[in-house]
Amino acid sequence: MTIDLKLENGKLLIEDQLVPAEIGIDNGSIIKISRIVHEHADERVDLKGNIVLPGLVDVHVHLRDFKLSYKETLETGTMALAAGGVTCAVDMPNTLPPVNSYRTLVKRIDEAKGRLHVNVLFSAFPSKRDILKLVTLTYFFKIDFSRTYFLDFNPYNERELSEVFSKVSSETIVVAFHAEDTRETGGSWPMKASAETSAVKYILNWLVKFMNQHDGALKAHICHVTLPSTVKLILENKRKLKNLTMEVTPHHLLLSKRHLGKFKSVAKVTPPLRSSHTRRRLLRYFSKGLIDIVASDHAPHALTEKAEDVTKAPPGIAGAETMLPLLLNLVNKGVISLSLVKRVLHDAPCKLLGLKHDIYEGSRAHLTIVDMKARWKIRGEDLYSMSKLTPFEGVTVKGIPSITIVNGMIVMRDRVVYENVKPGEVINEWRRKDTVS
Repeated sequence: MTIDLKLENGKLLIEDQLVPAEIGIDNGSIIKISRIVHEHADERVDLKGNIVLPGLVDVHVHLRDFKLSYKETLETGTMALAAGGVTCAVDMPNTLPPVNSYRTLVKRIDEAKGRLHVNVLFSAFPSKRDILKLVTLTYFFKIDFSRTYFLDFNPYNERELSEVFSKVSSETIVVAFHAEDTRETGGSWPMKASAETSAVKYILNWLVKFMNQHDGALKAHICHVTLPSTVKLILENKRKLKNLTMEVTPHHLLLSKRHLGKFKSVAKVTPPLRSSHTRRRLLRYFSKGLIDIVASDHAPHALTEKAEDVTKAPPGIAGAETMLPLLLNLVNKGVISLSLVKRVLHDAPCKLLGLKHDIYEGSRAHLTIVDMKARWKIRGEDLYSMSKLTPFEGVTVKGIPSITIVNGMIVMRDRVVYENVKPGEVINEWRRKDTVS
């Protein structure tokens, strides 16, 4: 028997231990995991002792496209993800036009087919008008308390918020919250830390009431937490809310207000970067395993936009390619373990999304191979994203993704993304087929 691909001389991370293994892949699936795979293969790759992780997942990216293609396209965005070792991502709905109707979501899905280097789930803003139709195509919804104009209801009104989701309370859906309360600051950037605290308290209070009334399967996810106090608040409520998760970004873990002074608009994000003291405490909480997920919040903008004064430039960092290397660098520094990286970029995201991305015989071959010894100097000009700016400019990291495999096909190898290899699937289509890969 001849198979498509054989990965030789690799190591699997099993219960915190590295175990030598080879992997045989055929027809997009893993068919053999063994110390030695004896089957002949059309392509053999010597991993040279590098570590094979299950395909990593980024639950928060902005792939732009539509009328924002001057910032990023589905092609360049998913190339950036592949370069960063990500095999699957969730695209946020604040596009132009925004994905806040069934019709626009259909258009988003249809236009993506054949253009993706990695698997993508397209999310939507919930709509009281279209919610029953939207859940036939997506199970991931976003509520941005800092930009409520995307919605056809008032999320600050508990009754209206409950009315929308009570219609789909029996569905297994994810509702992700951008938690910044504009009532605290009027919505001007940078919003104070109190805006995050106020929004999270409101969301948690509403969730407890809603889940008491509707014994449903709703999963609540708090995006890009920046405050240690927010982490503690969410942890306290996990006793009452079993399906509650939170995410943190690499830039909130590693950058502070002083980087805004150095990089100006390039380091402008929302929520804003906090003080060095707050950042260090947040990193300490993360290193203890108290935060569920790390997400890039990849939010590219045109160079001309980021050249504006910091008060006028749009917020956002192109982080898809730097997320994993920055975390692997922390592993090499002894700050966190590789097991924690796997947990926050694979285990918890897959549980949140209901994905079966693990490494076992019969599973689809979504794999991220990492070289823990390789060094990479981060330079904006080398990024695959159309946004060639990064506040991590000039930082040298140790530990990078060396190969990204999606649906059994190598899409990235040694920092080279194969432009014409686009095996990525639209995960929303799996929902149509009622299957999860």
